[in-house]
Amino acid sequence: HRFGNLTQINAANVRGLKLTMQLLLAGQTRAEGGRQGSTRLEGTPIAEDGFLYVTDGWGGVYKVDVRSGKRADFVWKMDPAIDKVWAGDVACCGINNRGVALWKDQVISVALDGRMFAINKDSGQVTWERRVADPAIAETLTAAPLVIGDLGIIGPAGGEYGIRGWLEATNLVSG
Repeated sequence: HRFGNLTQINAANVRGLKLTMQLLLAGQTRAEGGRQGSTRLEGTPIAEDGFLYVTDGWGGVYKVDVRSGKRADFVWKMDPAIDKVWAGDVACCGINNRGVALWKDQVISVALDGRMFAINKDSGQVTWERRVADPAIAETLTAAPLVIGDLGIIGPAGGEYGIRGWLEATNLVSG
């Protein structure tokens, strides 16, 4: 689900690739007073119609305009406003978020504290949010949601703390 069958880059021309633009995300800041010293960028950006949708380690979601091919401009950022010190203390393997999924006119994302979101692609406003995992028993969310039809599928992180794994399918129409 994260493979593009593009043919413009191949074994013969990959050596000629060079950096044309870069963008610094704000979500790499540490939580003062927390156990975790830094966050990670592990999310795979999703591209659609000249825009990138990418997450930072804290679960912030960014829409970035790259249509010019020469510069990247922020369009909006959705900050899930998690308690960073708390989240850093309950996350087993660091602060990370592995990306979003696109569904109709929504960006589907999760936050480390167990919430799933639908975010309007144009405005960046949260359409709905839902508690999916229970961080009180060490369940956290770090994986990118998988969208199949009108369902957003996610499972928890936290096996290092002995949680019982599961899969959740959320109706994306109603949340």
